[in-house]
Amino acid sequence: MHRRRGRAVRTAGACGVLAACLSACAKPGVDVDTPVPVLAPDGSVIPGPFAPASMRIHPLTTIERDQNGQAQVVLHVELRDAWGDVIKGMGTLRVQLLRPTGLGGGGPERVEIEWELDLGDLDANVRHYDPSTRTYRVLLGNLPAWAAALAPAGEAEAPSRGVDRFAVVVLFTTRQADGRETVMRDRFVVRGRGG
Repeated sequence: MHRRRGRAVRTAGACGVLAACLSACAKPGVDVDTPVPVLAPDGSVIPGPFAPASMRIHPLTTIERDQNGQAQVVLHVELRDAWGDVIKGMGTLRVQLLRPTGLGGGGPERVEIEWELDLGDLDANVRHYDPSTRTYRVLLGNLPAWAAALAPAGEAEAPSRGVDRFAVVVLFTTRQADGRETVMRDRFVVRGRGG
């Protein structure tokens, strides 16, 4: 019994000495929580190893009405690093609303409207990031009448002419850890009332 207690005391003592040595090695005034940017060969600053590696339109994305009754798409975009962890990122979000064509929307789609958001602007980045969902939450307004008609309580809008859904495509342009510019793409189908 004394042997085990002696071993535990020696182990605890060794851990204490190690911790003291490590803290003594730390330079005063160095903030270890500050991320270190990587300097690219061309002199530009790029993200470190935790740069966005993938992007998806989160299933929380929907169509709804704002407090004034105007239809809007509530877009949720999620970024992940190379290890699959949800992160914030810098880059440009380009969003396209695709209009279905043909009888009942069964034909090819065409870009009806586009929005662009610069997430390289730190104020915009922070303003659009929703910490509770860990996504960028972007409100897309000024929808065409046929798309707005799909929002709940949209009976006052133009009839949807048989269209019960539309697609949203997000293109996210960012830099990888090695400095390469990359474009990530995802597509999501937004369903209307009863869809």
